Amino acid sequence: MGRTGRRGDWVSTLLLLLIVTAALLGALILNFGPPSTPEGFLDLHQQGLTLISRRQFEDAEKVLTGLVARVPDQFVPRFNLGIAQLNQAEAGIARATESLVIARKIRPEDPRVAYCLGIIHRFTGSEEKALEEFQWAADRLPKSADAQYQLAISLLHLGRKDEALPHFEIVVRLDPTLLGAWHNLQLMYRRAGRIEDADRSLDQFMSLREDGRGKVHGLKYTEQGDPAEAIRDWRLTGALAREGPPILFSDGVEIGEPIIGRPPVFAFVDSDLDCIPDLWVAGEKGISWHLGGPTPLSLGEIDLLSGVRTFAVGDIDEDGLADLITATGDVIRSSKGDGTRLPTFVPLASMEVGTPVADLRLVDLDLEGDLDLIIVPERGTPLISINEGRDLRAPGESPRFPLTLESSRVELLAVRDIDGDDDADVVVDVAVDGPQLILNGPQWRFERVEEGEFPLAGNVTVALLADVDGDLRDDWVVVRPGGELSVLSSSRGAETVIAGTLTEVSALHGADLDLDGDLDLVVSGRFGEATKGSRVLINAGDGTFTLAALNLPAAEAFVSADVDGDLDLDLVLVTVEGQLLFLRNETEARSKPWSHHALRIYLGGRRDKLDRRTNLLGYGARVTVLAGELSQSTTFEGSIGCRAQGLAPLLVGLGPRPAIGSLIIDWPDGVLQGERDVAVDGCEVVEEIQRKSSSCPVLFTWDGTEFSFISDFMGGGGLGFWSGPDLYGPPEPTEVVRIAPGLLEPLAGDLVLSVMEPMQEACYIDRLQLIAIDHRPGTEVYPEEYFPVGGVAPSGEPLVVKSDQRFFPAFVEGNTGPHEPDLLAAVDRRYLEPSSLVPDWVGYASRESWRLRFDGAPQSSRSFLFIDGWVEYPYSRINFAAWQKGDRLEAPSFWWRRQEEDPWHLIGEEFGYPAGMPKTMVVDVSAAIAQGAREFRIDSNLEFYLDRVFLAGAMEIGGDGGCGARRISLPLRTATLRFGGYPAEYSDDGALPATYHYRERQATLDYDRMGGLLTRYGEVGSLIEEIDDRFAVLGGGDELLLRYDASALPPLADGWSRTYLLDTHGYCKDRDPLTATRESIEPLPFAAMESYPPTGQVPEPDRSLYRQRWNSRSD
Repeated sequence: MGRTGRRGDWVSTLLLLLIVTAALLGALILNFGPPSTPEGFLDLHQQGLTLISRRQFEDAEKVLTGLVARVPDQFVPRFNLGIAQLNQAEAGIARATESLVIARKIRPEDPRVAYCLGIIHRFTGSEEKALEEFQWAADRLPKSADAQYQLAISLLHLGRKDEALPHFEIVVRLDPTLLGAWHNLQLMYRRAGRIEDADRSLDQFMSLREDGRGKVHGLKYTEQGDPAEAIRDWRLTGALAREGPPILFSDGVEIGEPIIGRPPVFAFVDSDLDCIPDLWVAGEKGISWHLGGPTPLSLGEIDLLSGVRTFAVGDIDEDGLADLITATGDVIRSSKGDGTRLPTFVPLASMEVGTPVADLRLVDLDLEGDLDLIIVPERGTPLISINEGRDLRAPGESPRFPLTLESSRVELLAVRDIDGDDDADVVVDVAVDGPQLILNGPQWRFERVEEGEFPLAGNVTVALLADVDGDLRDDWVVVRPGGELSVLSSSRGAETVIAGTLTEVSALHGADLDLDGDLDLVVSGRFGEATKGSRVLINAGDGTFTLAALNLPAAEAFVSADVDGDLDLDLVLVTVEGQLLFLRNETEARSKPWSHHALRIYLGGRRDKLDRRTNLLGYGARVTVLAGELSQSTTFEGSIGCRAQGLAPLLVGLGPRPAIGSLIIDWPDGVLQGERDVAVDGCEVVEEIQRKSSSCPVLFTWDGTEFSFISDFMGGGGLGFWSGPDLYGPPEPTEVVRIAPGLLEPLAGDLVLSVMEPMQEACYIDRLQLIAIDHRPGTEVYPEEYFPVGGVAPSGEPLVVKSDQRFFPAFVEGNTGPHEPDLLAAVDRRYLEPSSLVPDWVGYASRESWRLRFDGAPQSSRSFLFIDGWVEYPYSRINFAAWQKGDRLEAPSFWWRRQEEDPWHLIGEEFGYPAGMPKTMVVDVSAAIAQGAREFRIDSNLEFYLDRVFLAGAMEIGGDGGCGARRISLPLRTATLRFGGYPAEYSDDGALPATYHYRERQATLDYDRMGGLLTRYGEVGSLIEEIDDRFAVLGGGDELLLRYDASALPPLADGWSRTYLLDTHGYCKDRDPLTATRESIEPLPFAAMESYPPTGQVPEPDRSLYRQRWNSRSD
């Protein structure tokens, strides 16, 4: 079953997990010997980082001491050595001070050194010196909440409360999750008589503390603030740095005739996905140009590009091939491509939007698996056309942006995840008003960010969003009206001018032109007093730039791609006269002995069984490449051209590195994937891995030989499951799991069970009670169990069935006609299954009606319909997609009648289903059987698979043992929460569903983590013995190992069997984009809540002591 949003955090987490995996495999070997190459230095650097991350500070100091002895003039190793020493408290303070003082001499202006020295001075009782250092750091880190907070604390400690107050106010604006800032604000406001402000601050403090979103400043590593964390990225400087080749281009070659009287429209498009894109140019005639030969070669006309004002290429019908959307005037047309180099298009649809269109952009705005369309008119507010399963809806029938722009010109600057919550936000540049940020949210809730809260606020001439400093976060590169070319660093929170006196700027483009993995810039304008032209600024890798000795023609726009397969990016520009020019990148060819490598890939999204997952060309995936000291991150958008969106492979230069360290892909559907063995220097396709984005906890039992997989459970306790606009399905936290005879046997006097969390979710376990049922020969025991939707909640009580008094269907019929009754006669993983599945929506099937006829029926006061089967859960985003299409999920409804001529009678509308993986659903049909029922009907559009069905009379186990069965409750001896890894999915017979292997487990899975706190590892038995809203909270990879005392179990009589029932009570929550409060483990559920998320109508129980004692581990 459904990203705090800091993307840098998940990459760091994934790196740590990959390294820990290597440690588990015995592959992480510390090498203190002298490295002979820069790569060896970087290996030591990475070892030091790993040890610091694992809080092994003494070992980290040993590694980093050896490193700084070999590179004494390098700032990063010296600073990191100081961090390792600082975190050894009294034992390391003196050495930390010495290391940081030397680091300051190497890089005097770095505020992180001052920040750390401030921590040391406070620790040693020198608050005046601490204030001096924190003031210096805060002046240079004006947007660092940590620096402002430490400055405020110093002022407070020195009694300068009036001076401290405004800094605390700045802190909560910069980072509204810092607990200490809100706590101090409420105290200071209260002392000043500002009671309303104090109460508001206290409410915020309590809310953050209770829901787990609050951050604590303390003395532990990662609690001291970002400036006191080890620096991950190290670029070798001085004599150790690799000097790259100079950037060289061929002379410009004209492409076709000048474009006169209309805006140029062109983009690179690789329709046949062979990694060699062509240039598609719209105009009086649309033409595809091949640029890989000696001179530009026309491949032929593309009629659909004739006369259009803009176009976009992407897979809108989800067949994995590039389709085309064009705009002519106010008419937008979509056409299906055939995957050839010069496609023959088939019309799909057209629509009038009522205003001339200037630009188009394909992007999955609602995260439900297909590409929606942003329409930018020549004047006025941008429009949206949502894609509903291969069908673009008219803007009037689609959501709207929160902008009202009557006649303003608008330029689309970026469609990217700006706020780190995984969905695509939109940045537009509005004439006169300047850039505007529109944040995207679930259920099409857009929010326009106020000017003062958007760092790009204020007029800009041009702007570009990209990771220019290698910190894995996008930065803004802007030209201000005053002529400054600046970088707004996302990590440093500061604007740095990289070039001044720049005027008449007409184009700005980012591309790795010197092949080293860093984004260089191409700017067209007037530099100082020089004639207007285009210049290249070479990126040094840390966000600083140098001007290349290269003069290019002035341009209105640039696009870049590798058009000749030599793994470097060539340029096309359009001059102010409208002439397209091609400039071949000859950096490597003319710079021997320099050589370089590159990663060139396409992304293959996934659609399991036609399941809507990620669009098949991977638009919107965030891609991070790590290779040695190189780190680069970008969002795949196809290929953004000039008033057009094309399609070209992602190309990342690696410099001299012959391989990547890892490739990390954050897919739009929430799957985080790490790859280590992707070939370089070729044309590769990286497919999204086969993995559910969420599931439920799974149960294993010791069967006397090994741990056997039983099933998943607690699926009915899913929290925040989206069922309609602002509606979330009520959780059903109770489920009784049947453990068949022979699948649970004593081990050293205990019955041992394992609960594992194999997926990306949080699991809240309140009670796990084990019951043994001893029953006579020829009988079976099942709990009355199913997930109730419209039906009454089942009792969960054990029912005893006589094996020779079961009645199986004599006739079975579905939508496609009769089926062999034997299909439902045994649990054999052969299923009566839906006749068809709904394209795009996992968990949905065509509306199916199954009819089952029985030739006999039980003669019993209580009769039940037993259904062994399983369902494929839909995700919240799937329900949202269906709702947008006017559909919804319908749980199985049950009907009965006596014979074929009679009318059907309802047992229960949308009654329920077996919750998740294979298990037995038990439906009470006593009233129907008493009235002569011999036929039953099941109606649903749920993806429901039936394995075995039978009717039987059943007896409950009474206190007098009248049915001959005995019930024994077993005491819990221990419950140990620990890291267990991720059990591997498998299918021995190739049939679905795949189940899990306990023995085959992965140490890591590439998943984003939830915010909030999990239960700490160790003994947690007291948390799961009764229903008291005190949960054992598990995250992905956790294992709860249970031992129940088997000493009270009597020996079984001859022929008797023992069935176990695990009576469970708990909840789970996934990270599906539409799941309520998916970003955090909080708010914790509780039994009396009227809904989830709780509305506050029913007060939450006081669990402050429980939280403090038990929940201290981050996901």
